[in-house]
Amino acid sequence: YELNDNYLGKQSVLVEEKIDHMKWHKWNTNNGYVEGMEEVPEFTHDKLKAAFDHLAKLELHDDVPKFGIGDLDAIYEDDEEDETENEDSEGNNPKSSSFDVGITCTPIKFTASEVAQAFSHFSYLATGRKRLICDLQGIFDEASNTLKFTDPVIHYYNYRRQDRENVHGRTDRGRKGMAMFFETHKDCCGHLCRLVTLGFKRGRMRHGQGSRQRSFAH
Repeated sequence: YELNDNYLGKQSVLVEEKIDHMKWHKWNTNNGYVEGMEEVPEFTHDKLKAAFDHLAKLELHDDVPKFGIGDLDAIYEDDEEDETENEDSEGNNPKSSSFDVGITCTPIKFTASEVAQAFSHFSYLATGRKRLICDLQGIFDEASNTLKFTDPVIHYYNYRRQDRENVHGRTDRGRKGMAMFFETHKDCCGHLCRLVTLGFKRGRMRHGQGSRQRSFAH
């Protein structure tokens, strides 16, 4: 909205949708806290170094922890070459069809917390590892089966422009914030994270992009 103030002149005002404060919930923060923790994690020098090391592996190798999650393992470990070999001359896969008879699909249900954590993980890959949306808080609207976030935080880091800091305001903690997120997120990264990040991994494989050699400043 734009308001005309008698003293300040024309002002732009951002107004968020009013949410039900009785249903308000916080799923994660910008300093490594994840719902379920008894307290905000303390990052000592050694723990922060370990967090940066873990983030470096994600940046270079697309690592996602392999948990024992039953049939979903087949989705993650499916072989790209097998898919290509099964295609006919027109690029179609006769073994893969939306009209297969006798196949029963069981819906997979996720909690609001799992969706929120996976969204933060997804935002990191969807932005080419330059941004990560966190400090997720708001409500879960059961009627529309939707999470409505309010006042989130965006961490920004670009290894080509390491001089840029606080791009999205003072709560933007850059690469340090990303490292803190993934250090605690790895304990709850599972089913849904696998599904929403799978396309990025396969897309990278199809274009023949390997690991990248970079040097990062902590």
